[in-house]
Amino acid sequence: MPFLFRVIGCKRLALYLFQDVRQGVLSQRCYLCVLPSSLPCISIGERVDDYLSDVCTIYETIIFRLNFKQCFHFKTIGHILHPMARPRRSEQTREALITAGIDQISMHGYHGTGIKQILDAVNVPKGSFYNFFNSKEAFVAELIKEYSQTVQIQLNTYLQNQGAILSPVEQLRDIYKFGIQEFANNQCQKSCLIGALAADIGAESTLCQQALKKAMTEWQAAFSSLFKQAQQAGELRTDVSANQLSSVYWSTWEGTLLKMKVTGDAKAAADTMEMMLTVFFKAPE
Repeated sequence: MPFLFRVIGCKRLALYLFQDVRQGVLSQRCYLCVLPSSLPCISIGERVDDYLSDVCTIYETIIFRLNFKQCFHFKTIGHILHPMARPRRSEQTREALITAGIDQISMHGYHGTGIKQILDAVNVPKGSFYNFFNSKEAFVAELIKEYSQTVQIQLNTYLQNQGAILSPVEQLRDIYKFGIQEFANNQCQKSCLIGALAADIGAESTLCQQALKKAMTEWQAAFSSLFKQAQQAGELRTDVSANQLSSVYWSTWEGTLLKMKVTGDAKAAADTMEMMLTVFFKAPE
């Protein structure tokens, strides 16, 4: 069984040398790990060269750590390596990662946002990220799900409260005005996560594409219901189905946000959405 062969500690770094006693010599099962001495463990899949600078060259991932799938840390020379219980997952940490992920990717896009950038925003060590998500792709797919659910809840809450006394078209108007104002409040940089990811990665990631399609289907169903009610109330044209109106409206909304990101013109964005309701979608008199 591998054991801790030597620990050399200094003020800021600790050098860990693991050796397989069955072979008695350094082999591919031995790893030189230079880490900040304050770190209690090496996390799943974490490359130690992230912490190195010029101290030494590390050429591979901690395979031993992956095999055990456990956290470990050691204090004394000759200490036998035993797997230890993984740290208990913190729901609070997970939620913080998701919130930061939505914020950062909505603003910078998929390719413009790195995992380190998100971790720094919430002051979470890199290893903790992989306790919750297997990859960046899996993380973003979860962001899409969480974001979609949150917006759906906000929409339903609005329709059941403030929007309950309004007509369907007035509800649609309130919704687009709220969205434009929120976008303007963020300097036209933090846009709709779904639209930002659709433009950024498209079909590049199968996992994310599936999550995007599901979110879009759910959103279109919610807006189709509003358009159907507006048709039944005689506010909107009926020669085009509610699903078609919803699809065109959604595409116009995402395009309007993209243009607003370039121009910063909230009034022009509002005028475009209003034209959809009062000109192109309006029921004939």
